[in-house]
Amino acid sequence: TSRERLAVAGEVVVALAPLDDSAAAQLFVKRARDAGGAPAYEPAAVASIVRKLEGIPLAIELAAARTRLMPLADLARRLASGHGVLAKAGLRDGGRHATLASAIAWSWGLLSHDEQLALARCSVFAGSFSLEMAERVIDAPDALELVAGLRDKSLVHATEGGLALYVSIRDFAAERLRELGLEAAAREAHARALGDLARRVNAWRQVLGTLPDAAAQSALRRDKENLAATVAYARELGAADLHAELAMTAAQLFAYSGETCVAELSHALASLPERDSERRGLVRR
Repeated sequence: TSRERLAVAGEVVVALAPLDDSAAAQLFVKRARDAGGAPAYEPAAVASIVRKLEGIPLAIELAAARTRLMPLADLARRLASGHGVLAKAGLRDGGRHATLASAIAWSWGLLSHDEQLALARCSVFAGSFSLEMAERVIDAPDALELVAGLRDKSLVHATEGGLALYVSIRDFAAERLRELGLEAAAREAHARALGDLARRVNAWRQVLGTLPDAAAQSALRRDKENLAATVAYARELGAADLHAELAMTAAQLFAYSGETCVAELSHALASLPERDSERRGLVRR
């Protein structure tokens, strides 16, 4: 078995998906008891933990080992807040898979430099993403082949919404992106790619005589998590036009609550230069 396709004659690939919620919960409870944690069974806390771990068996085993130190509710809270509770939790047999981080680091070390850059850049996506979006963010002539290579190595997986990274892989890749000094460039590329889609949707909504841009609107509906994260980044970036386009689309597609939509859009409009006064009126209408 391997995490990577071998591309040899006669190869049959059987992709192993993560555990479903029921199997993941059973594994967690068994491993917690094996580790000596023997927690009282709390279905809601266990469900929260295994969902956060996305059904990945290694992550579940590592989290189960932490029940020796903390109650289930505390473990669930720490995982939800992004605390690195799995970083030092080792398995009984040690080796390169002794921690989730070391397992991912081992896979990272087998990538080419260009594949590492591509995976790191894809960590800016908050949820699933399309191949076209990945190509914009990776910004390389062979982006398609790089994504295909990451998919073959099981570092990118397919979802109903397109492509995605498991949270553990995304967090690891995001740290590498920061170390490489490429976070700002990748996040801006992501924001501007979404901004282009938003601009097409907003242009149709403002000029009712044109046909709706169904492709752009469908893409943004699938990208609600990314859209919400990018509105905040566009505000930090100080890109008033981009912020306004994204905030308008977020309001229209209900990615935000009404109060947040008003606050973001008001801030974006106030930041537009005075020469855009005509555009302000159009946006407000």
